[in-house]
Amino acid sequence: LFVLENEEYNCGSFCIPKGRALEKYTSREHKLMYRTLGPAAQAEIMKMPCIFARRNPSFRWADDTFPAVLGRVTSITSQRDNIRFCFDHFGAIHQKKINDNISAFNLVYSALRNELDEEHWSIRSGNLQDVVARLGVVIE
Repeated sequence: LFVLENEEYNCGSFCIPKGRALEKYTSREHKLMYRTLGPAAQAEIMKMPCIFARRNPSFRWADDTFPAVLGRVTSITSQRDNIRFCFDHFGAIHQKKINDNISAFNLVYSALRNELDEEHWSIRSGNLQDVVARLGVVIE
Protein backbone atom coordinates (compact mmCIF):
# COMPACT_ATOMS: atom_id res chain seq x y z
CA LEU A 1 0.00 0.00 0.00
CA PHE A 2 1.34 3.39 -1.03
CA VAL A 3 -0.45 6.48 0.30
CA LEU A 4 0.79 9.92 -0.75
CA GLU A 5 -0.61 13.41 -0.21
CA ASN A 6 -0.77 14.90 -3.69
CA GLU A 7 0.21 12.09 -6.04
CA GLU A 8 -2.09 11.37 -8.97
CA TYR A 9 -0.18 8.20 -10.01
CA ASN A 10 -0.55 9.23 -13.64
CA CYS A 11 3.07 9.39 -14.80
CA GLY A 12 4.29 5.86 -14.01
CA SER A 13 6.62 6.81 -11.16
CA PHE A 14 6.70 8.54 -7.80
CA CYS A 15 8.97 9.00 -4.78
CA ILE A 16 8.32 8.36 -1.13
CA PRO A 17 10.53 9.60 1.73
CA LYS A 18 12.58 6.83 3.35
CA GLY A 19 11.20 7.93 6.72
CA ARG A 20 7.70 6.93 5.57
CA ALA A 21 8.77 3.59 4.09
CA LEU A 22 7.88 0.39 5.95
CA GLU A 23 7.80 2.15 9.31
CA LYS A 24 4.18 2.15 10.44
CA TYR A 25 1.61 -0.52 9.69
CA THR A 26 4.24 -3.03 8.55
CA SER A 27 4.94 -6.17 10.59
CA ARG A 28 8.38 -6.66 12.09
CA GLU A 29 8.84 -9.68 9.83
CA HIS A 30 8.12 -7.69 6.69
CA LYS A 31 10.38 -4.83 7.84
CA LEU A 32 13.28 -7.24 8.26
CA MET A 33 12.64 -8.87 4.88
CA TYR A 34 12.21 -5.75 2.76
CA ARG A 35 13.80 -2.71 4.40
CA THR A 36 17.24 -3.22 2.81
CA LEU A 37 15.71 -3.17 -0.68
CA GLY A 38 18.36 -5.57 -1.90
CA PRO A 39 17.87 -7.42 -5.20
CA ALA A 40 15.92 -10.32 -3.64
CA ALA A 41 13.64 -7.94 -1.70
CA GLN A 42 13.02 -5.85 -4.80
CA ALA A 43 12.17 -8.95 -6.84
CA GLU A 44 9.59 -10.00 -4.22
CA ILE A 45 8.08 -6.50 -3.99
CA MET A 46 7.69 -6.39 -7.77
CA LYS A 47 5.57 -9.57 -7.63
CA MET A 48 3.07 -8.04 -5.18
CA PRO A 49 -0.15 -6.41 -6.37
CA CYS A 50 -0.36 -2.94 -4.86
CA ILE A 51 -2.79 -0.19 -4.00
CA PHE A 52 -1.56 3.29 -4.92
CA ALA A 53 -3.74 5.82 -3.12
CA ARG A 54 -3.91 9.49 -2.21
CA ARG A 55 -4.36 10.44 1.41
CA ASN A 56 -8.05 10.63 2.32
CA PRO A 57 -9.33 14.22 2.04
CA SER A 58 -11.12 13.74 5.39
CA PHE A 59 -10.47 11.16 8.07
CA ARG A 60 -11.78 7.73 7.00
CA TRP A 61 -13.57 9.26 4.01
CA ALA A 62 -13.19 9.83 0.29
CA ASP A 63 -16.05 10.42 -2.13
CA ASP A 64 -16.97 8.31 -5.15
CA THR A 65 -14.77 10.34 -7.49
CA PHE A 66 -11.57 9.77 -5.50
CA PRO A 67 -9.69 6.98 -7.30
CA ALA A 68 -7.03 4.58 -6.10
CA VAL A 69 -4.89 2.67 -8.57
CA LEU A 70 -4.19 -1.06 -8.52
CA GLY A 71 -0.95 -2.19 -10.06
CA ARG A 72 2.57 -3.51 -9.60
CA VAL A 73 5.92 -1.92 -8.92
CA THR A 74 8.27 -2.39 -11.90
CA SER A 75 11.47 -0.84 -10.52
CA ILE A 76 12.84 0.55 -7.27
CA THR A 77 15.70 3.03 -6.94
CA SER A 78 17.04 4.16 -3.60
CA GLN A 79 18.00 7.82 -3.69
CA ARG A 80 19.33 10.09 -0.93
CA ASP A 81 16.29 10.60 1.30
CA ASN A 82 13.73 9.05 -1.05
CA ILE A 83 12.86 5.85 -2.81
CA ARG A 84 11.70 6.11 -6.43
CA PHE A 85 9.15 3.57 -7.62
CA CYS A 86 8.11 2.95 -11.20
CA PHE A 87 4.87 1.05 -11.66
CA ASP A 88 2.31 -0.27 -14.11
CA HIS A 89 -1.35 0.01 -13.27
CA PHE A 90 -3.93 -2.59 -14.21
CA GLY A 91 -7.03 -0.94 -12.86
CA ALA A 92 -8.69 1.57 -10.61
CA ILE A 93 -10.96 1.29 -7.61
CA HIS A 94 -12.92 3.98 -5.84
CA GLN A 95 -11.09 4.80 -2.63
CA LYS A 96 -14.50 5.01 -0.93
CA LYS A 97 -14.84 1.25 -1.52
CA ILE A 98 -11.55 0.67 0.33
CA ASN A 99 -12.60 2.96 3.20
CA ASP A 100 -15.97 1.22 3.45
CA ASN A 101 -14.31 -2.23 3.54
CA ILE A 102 -11.13 -1.34 5.41
CA SER A 103 -11.01 -4.55 7.46
CA ALA A 104 -11.45 -6.73 4.34
CA PHE A 105 -8.35 -5.05 2.90
CA ASN A 106 -6.50 -5.83 6.17
CA LEU A 107 -5.67 -2.16 6.68
CA VAL A 108 -5.25 -0.65 10.14
CA TYR A 109 -8.16 1.41 11.37
CA SER A 110 -9.75 2.87 14.50
CA ALA A 111 -12.97 4.70 15.22
CA LEU A 112 -11.40 7.99 14.08
CA ARG A 113 -8.77 7.13 11.45
CA ASN A 114 -7.56 4.51 9.05
CA GLU A 115 -4.39 3.71 7.17
CA LEU A 116 -5.45 5.83 4.18
CA ASP A 117 -5.31 8.95 6.37
CA GLU A 118 -1.50 9.06 6.53
CA GLU A 119 1.29 9.22 3.96
CA HIS A 120 3.33 6.02 4.01
CA TRP A 121 4.35 2.80 2.31
CA SER A 122 3.44 -0.43 4.07
CA ILE A 123 3.41 -4.08 3.18
CA ARG A 124 0.37 -5.95 4.44
CA SER A 125 -0.45 -9.64 4.59
CA GLY A 126 -3.31 -10.95 2.49
CA ASN A 127 -4.29 -11.44 -1.10
CA LEU A 128 -5.39 -8.19 -2.69
CA GLN A 129 -6.76 -9.87 -5.80
CA ASP A 130 -8.97 -12.17 -3.68
CA VAL A 131 -10.29 -9.25 -1.60
CA VAL A 132 -11.20 -7.26 -4.71
CA ALA A 133 -12.93 -10.28 -6.25
CA ARG A 134 -14.86 -11.10 -3.02
CA LEU A 135 -16.15 -7.53 -2.84
CA GLY A 136 -17.32 -7.74 -6.44
CA VAL A 137 -15.28 -4.70 -7.38
CA VAL A 138 -15.15 -4.03 -11.11
CA ILE A 139 -11.66 -2.92 -12.05
CA GLU A 140 -12.01 0.15 -14.28
